[in-house]
Amino acid sequence: MKPTLYVFVALISILSFSCQPELKKPLQLSTLFSDHMVLQQNKEVAFWGQYTPEKKITITGSWGEETTALSDASGHWKTKLLSPSAGGPHTIKVISKDSTIVIDDVLFGEVWLASGQSNMEMPLKGWPPNDTIQNSDQEIAMANYPEIRMFTVPRTISVIPLDSVKGQWVAATPKTAGDFSASAYFFAKRLQNELKVPVGIIHTSWGGTVAEAWTSNAALRELGDFNETLDLIEKPETFDLVNTWFDQKPTKEFPDTEAAWQAIDFSDLDAANPEFDDSNWSVITLP
Repeated sequence: MKPTLYVFVALISILSFSCQPELKKPLQLSTLFSDHMVLQQNKEVAFWGQYTPEKKITITGSWGEETTALSDASGHWKTKLLSPSAGGPHTIKVISKDSTIVIDDVLFGEVWLASGQSNMEMPLKGWPPNDTIQNSDQEIAMANYPEIRMFTVPRTISVIPLDSVKGQWVAATPKTAGDFSASAYFFAKRLQNELKVPVGIIHTSWGGTVAEAWTSNAALRELGDFNETLDLIEKPETFDLVNTWFDQKPTKEFPDTEAAWQAIDFSDLDAANPEFDDSNWSVITLP
């Protein structure tokens, strides 16, 4: 009886496994690949995203190129498509068995990453009312460059690499250029003037951040100087403690207009008075 029982159990296990529903995921692209984007000319340009595991994805370009990819067991896929010479606009289609993603108004030219601290983060309009850029109003009014486009990556904290980010490609116009990184904008403007091709800037910067914050865990592990910190931030309870600490502190909304900046009050002048009573202030340890 025992061998028969074993065979019966094995058959039940096989049937149960074979009847498991297919793990379906909608066809997705990283948000970097979206309408109005600029891609590098004359290169094999990488595309990536997610789909149902072990399924085929086809990417076609309106200039005649095509490539395919197969999603892995977790649903991730990546492939490369040969890009044309500078110009456009073009259309790119990402096609699966059950859906199609169409990306319109795609230009090809020179693509650069602009990253750093506050000197790269500062927008063309500056930080009013005091930290403004000379002649910024005139520059913004004349910013009519449909072939200069910027993708600004919003600030996001994560201890693991992310497949995608929020954001969108935006062409330089008087309505949009004020929010462009000023350094990146002037760089793109000069580059386009000299090369006469579309220019795309992926802007990702965060004032005051250290180089280690932009470096992968694997690279930092090779140095050996940050292992204790890496061990700490990889524990979920660490972030619970951080969030609890911040939740206990008073906050103010960050001003987004000149009038709001003028109205904000941190009691600076009161605190400068030698007789100011700070006995009720809490004490914190600075890093």
